[in-house]
Amino acid sequence: MTPNNPFHGVLAMTNSKLPSAFLEHPVEISRDQDGRVRVDRFVSDVQVQSGPGAGTETEERAVTIYDPLKCEAIQLNNVSRSASISHLWAGPLAHPRPAAVETCGAEFDGKAHMKDATSEDLGHQTIDGFDAIGVRTTMHLHLADAAPQAVIDRVTETWCSPDLQVDLLQVTAWATGAEAMTVSLTGIQRAEPDPALFEIPSDYTVSETVVSHPLASAAPPALSH
Repeated sequence: MTPNNPFHGVLAMTNSKLPSAFLEHPVEISRDQDGRVRVDRFVSDVQVQSGPGAGTETEERAVTIYDPLKCEAIQLNNVSRSASISHLWAGPLAHPRPAAVETCGAEFDGKAHMKDATSEDLGHQTIDGFDAIGVRTTMHLHLADAAPQAVIDRVTETWCSPDLQVDLLQVTAWATGAEAMTVSLTGIQRAEPDPALFEIPSDYTVSETVVSHPLASAAPPALSH
């Protein structure tokens, strides 16, 4: 949610056990100068049932827009032509970092203090022209309904760019020998995205929900218009 640091890129995933849709359709990520983040992902190929283009096939895409200034998250669906706005309680999104200095450090410090985990500083390396700092975190996962000593280790290496304030690469592997999962941010363009990407199209049906604080007894009713 870092302001004054716009970019566009795609998240590519590699793992033979993933559904082909995850591998063939990278997730597109954009961040504007206000710190708003748009995540655009493929859902499925669907047939248009009515309206313009009825009977043709199109890609259903799920778009999420996070706005730290308005403290809200917007879900867009291009098939149903609908938008759902969640107004968030004054939590992390309400306080965007004023400068790009802490995302990597705060994230890594959090990993270092996780319960049942150990971490190791991996230093620096250059990824796609960006300096990145790395941490290796080993989670000691206790198996359910098993003795305390029945533990499986999950090892995650995360490489974060202090300049961009985003993770450039994450590799997760299991001690069982299962194939590692790799998620990488590629095709990075450091330019202001089209402002229209962060707006709700005028022909979308909009519903709104207020998300209460976790300690509140009940959430306010949903709003719609």
